[in-house]
Amino acid sequence: MSLWRGGSTGIKACEALGIEVWLPKRHYLSFTNSPYYAHHRLAAIDMYPPRGEREALSPIEGKLLFHKVIGGEHVLGFKSGDAYVRILHVKPYLNAGESVYVGDPLGELVWSPTFLRWTDPHLHLEVRSSESFVGARGGVKLSIRGDLVNFLRNNMRLDLVQQQRYVVDLVVRDKYVILKPCSGKVCTLPALIADIGNSLGVMEGGIPHYGHAGIILLCSHGCGPISAGSSVLVNQAVAGQVDFSSGPYVHVVLSRRLRPVLNGVRVHGVAFFIGASFVKVIPNNWCDLTLSEGDLVVLCFQES
Repeated sequence: MSLWRGGSTGIKACEALGIEVWLPKRHYLSFTNSPYYAHHRLAAIDMYPPRGEREALSPIEGKLLFHKVIGGEHVLGFKSGDAYVRILHVKPYLNAGESVYVGDPLGELVWSPTFLRWTDPHLHLEVRSSESFVGARGGVKLSIRGDLVNFLRNNMRLDLVQQQRYVVDLVVRDKYVILKPCSGKVCTLPALIADIGNSLGVMEGGIPHYGHAGIILLCSHGCGPISAGSSVLVNQAVAGQVDFSSGPYVHVVLSRRLRPVLNGVRVHGVAFFIGASFVKVIPNNWCDLTLSEGDLVVLCFQES
């Protein structure tokens, strides 16, 4: 069952330097599910197609200027308006000089040598002010669009803040377990609700294995000031401290004491995405977990 309730083209997710970045229909995203430098600075976004698909749809409008394979990594550079876009992990369908529009098939998602064993195919995007596409640094800070915040408000059920029960949807041995929060006729996008003072938000990212995460605040009439160093709570456990905030986005440095626990067993980490209908769990030791598809499980976060 598809839970997508965005527009027919997608959602305007963010922007920078006049470039609008769209989340294509049925895709999901993360700003922080990576250890890569730009993801720590709100200077990159990863977009994933529906599970099992390998075609990337374009999140931007632009003209391809640059495509090289460097160390096994496909690096693409686009001119869009008066700025530039760098895209990784995509083997493009178009050639240099050709243009692409939002929602057009862009290329095939390919394996990157930077991926870890649990990484799924995705598109990595940065907006840049200059025609430089090779270096890891150079992306400018993104600005979260209100469309994305509204999408979360319309798809989250805040009365399920304490919901921790899931169904095992898929077990990929030695990689990860996919959980879905569907029970009976009630289906919602899974949400890890974070509490910062009097403000609530949806947390996304690889928690806690990448050491940082992002929160999209859900305040309908504007949130109060979010101070650096403020504690962030998840399931009444201290998840970490605020690093910085930018509009409705808050970047969090995760606590080393935060422990995700699945059916009483500590796991390596849990990946939450924006727009995904599932949660990805990465076990520490597969011998400690005996899971089968269809099992009911409990996922929670604790402090060690």
